[in-house]
Amino acid sequence: VTVVDPVELARFEYDGQLVTADTDRCVSPDGKHLLAAILGDEAQTMSAIPLPQEGSDPSLEGHPAGSPIDLYSVDTSWAKDNLVQWLPIGWLSNEKPVFIVHGWQNQGEHYGERGTAVMVGDLATVTVSPVAFMESPELGGIVDEFVLTDAGTLIIRVSEKIWSVDVQSGAKRLIREDFPNYGPLFYFAISPKGDHAVYSLNEDDSRGIFIMDLATGDERPLLPAGDTFSFYPSWSPDGKYIMAYTAKTLSDPSGQGLQLYTLLPAEDGPFPAAQVLTVVDVQGNVVKTINPEDPDAAADGQSQTQGQTGQFLFRFDWLADSEHMVFVSGPVTLGKWGEVQSMDYTGVWIGDVNPESEPVQCADLLDM
Repeated sequence: VTVVDPVELARFEYDGQLVTADTDRCVSPDGKHLLAAILGDEAQTMSAIPLPQEGSDPSLEGHPAGSPIDLYSVDTSWAKDNLVQWLPIGWLSNEKPVFIVHGWQNQGEHYGERGTAVMVGDLATVTVSPVAFMESPELGGIVDEFVLTDAGTLIIRVSEKIWSVDVQSGAKRLIREDFPNYGPLFYFAISPKGDHAVYSLNEDDSRGIFIMDLATGDERPLLPAGDTFSFYPSWSPDGKYIMAYTAKTLSDPSGQGLQLYTLLPAEDGPFPAAQVLTVVDVQGNVVKTINPEDPDAAADGQSQTQGQTGQFLFRFDWLADSEHMVFVSGPVTLGKWGEVQSMDYTGVWIGDVNPESEPVQCADLLDM
């Protein structure tokens, strides 16, 4: 077990709430600036915050560590009244951060219009240039997902539409405009390379996980629903694999032929848990299946019935090498209609994509 004790490099205060993205997006390539929205009581800004550098005195440089360089500012009253959404997107270079201001626009040529403004900042001149604008007149429309590729292409989904924007030239392309809108039940994920997207559909003729080629807009099933139902697809960090929960069939207590699955209910959809984890490549080939159930029972086609307890896998995630995954396991007891009667976490496991290997338990939660 390795325990890493954090070391405080600097401490600074700011007014309001700090909104960032993950470190791959919000920290500049040279590690010198943090791109963040600062939502204060008087103003809301998109800012580049200088970070302290090892072996240097930050007070001797142009901007002290922790002193925000404000690139774009809006009065807080405007932002709150007009539902402004602030999104740090990433960096084109050490000097050029990319961000989105979504909602009613309060400046520039699109003043008074509602939509998605893609901006590029310049730390050398402390200026901002708008590079693209996509109208979004519906009040419910928000930016749900985005990826900035190494080539400077921004893939972005705004409700039912998905766009491609060349941040260098400002050229934009509507890839698709008719995604079904299930609200929080619609799960959508763009690959790290920005070449594919995976998502869940629940239409009469299209159910399960589907994949789209973002260059062509072509769509095809990846893990279609049938005897099993897969959900919550997650890309490996290298974009090579997709992992998802896979629920087994639940016996229909009504006898009317209903298609039921062992899904654990949560507030806005299934709980992140299933009896099986499935790993596929972008072609839909099954690379790995992780199933803790008794293999003899699975071969006999047995499914859970009232009062039976089975092993479930919870809260999976990829490790950074894209070859290993971590998840939690534990027993679940289901009622007649699949309602949860009891659920517990008992172990933490690490597995890999090698089809011949078995997961290894790295923690016994019952002993802790």
